[in-house]
Amino acid sequence: KYVTAQIIQLCKLSGFADAMNAQKAKSFDALAKGNKAAMIKGILAHDFDWSDFAPDAYKALMPKPTPQ
Repeated sequence: KYVTAQIIQLCKLSGFADAMNAQKAKSFDALAKGNKAAMIKGILAHDFDWSDFAPDAYKALMPKPTPQ
């Protein structure tokens, strides 16, 4: 359960914000100023490939490879 500021940060780290703004200038900026429910709805409606993104906090929990 993320707060709005965390969702915005994840969108920036993933490249989503840049991709949305590239499609239409300042569209993510406008979306981020709305309420949380509208922002999530807008994020889900935008065609973006999230498959290569994981938040840094999640990656930190991944086991480190052991040297062989």
